[in-house]
Amino acid sequence: MKLDSTMNTIAAHLEYLLRKHDCVVLPGMGALLCNYVPAHFDDAAGGILNPPGRALAFNELLSDSDGLLAASIARKEGITYEAGVRRMNDEVEMLRRQLDDCGEFQLGRLGRFYRRDGRLGFVADSLPSVNGFFYGLKPVAPVPLAIKNARPVVGSV
Repeated sequence: MKLDSTMNTIAAHLEYLLRKHDCVVLPGMGALLCNYVPAHFDDAAGGILNPPGRALAFNELLSDSDGLLAASIARKEGITYEAGVRRMNDEVEMLRRQLDDCGEFQLGRLGRFYRRDGRLGFVADSLPSVNGFFYGLKPVAPVPLAIKNARPVVGSV
């Protein structure tokens, strides 16, 4: 599904805001949340150590505006906060129409919204830029320093 400029604009603001905030609301739709994921070993991938990060989630119940998105739009476009609220409401309404017409839409690099059985859902894409302080950290394959019960090599210096 091709993104129009509205979805690109909203997505760009959301990506920017989610780098610095754990929750940003799409008024009338729900909130995108960044949940902390601690560093952990992935035994299924051969003991790879994954760095800490943030996982993107969605909560349909948190739908009252927090002002972050409107303020970001106003700041970027050099308009008043009230004009930013109107622009945000217009763009969110366009997203809702897209959802009603197609049943789903891709929101930039953040993920895909869909509607099933009257409920709004979200599937997050893998987007490291929402990792904030953890951005750029890569998984590491640990190398053992010593092997248990290994015999030392005699005479090598």
